[in-house]
Amino acid sequence: MTVAGLAIIMFFGALVAIPCVVHFTEVVKKYVRATPDEEPVTNMSVTISFDLVPLINKLRLDGAIIRILGDDGAYLAYERSLSNLIFHPIRTLKSIYFQFSIGRWLKRGASVHYLFLNPTASQELRLKKLTAQLGEKFIVTKLGDVADQDREKVKRILERFETLHPTLIETNEGNAFWVEYHHPKESTIAYATKFVSPRAIQKPAENEEFEVYNLQFEALKPYELPIAA
Repeated sequence: MTVAGLAIIMFFGALVAIPCVVHFTEVVKKYVRATPDEEPVTNMSVTISFDLVPLINKLRLDGAIIRILGDDGAYLAYERSLSNLIFHPIRTLKSIYFQFSIGRWLKRGASVHYLFLNPTASQELRLKKLTAQLGEKFIVTKLGDVADQDREKVKRILERFETLHPTLIETNEGNAFWVEYHHPKESTIAYATKFVSPRAIQKPAENEEFEVYNLQFEALKPYELPIAA
């Protein structure tokens, strides 16, 4: 190999390595200080793997049910390719880290149900492969046709969920939830988020918010279609 070739490899290696080291240093910091407490945890701008994963990791997950709502599969089903790893290393590795984290939750005894509202055909294909890898406790769905009598109710829910994305967590130590109050379409960044732990949810207002999201999830359930291999 020539010196020039080695220099090019080292240059592109640095492009990938430096932002990745910075990112995962921040992940470790958030993991260490993520202590679900009696008060909700709020953030102004986050990503689900960067901020929610460390909080869920702190919970008891044996027998837990984690229900996540997303717009499309761009984050979870981001294409793993050499070009994405070189030119979009943070996004690629966040996607890999999120998939790895879901796998850990499953191994710890949780089941994960992920509902996507607008997945593309290529995202569905990658999600099918992921469900095959992670097993039957990882359930991925999308919305199908809605019956006439429920159309208006579902329409109102979907209008609200267009940029508001809740995650509900039911554990043996109590319920918890995460909500992204504003997650713009085609963005991996969510704004104005809140995590409520099993202790914090004892407050009536927090428990009421959980129940509202729970009822909305239940209203969508009859119209969910599996995305499976």
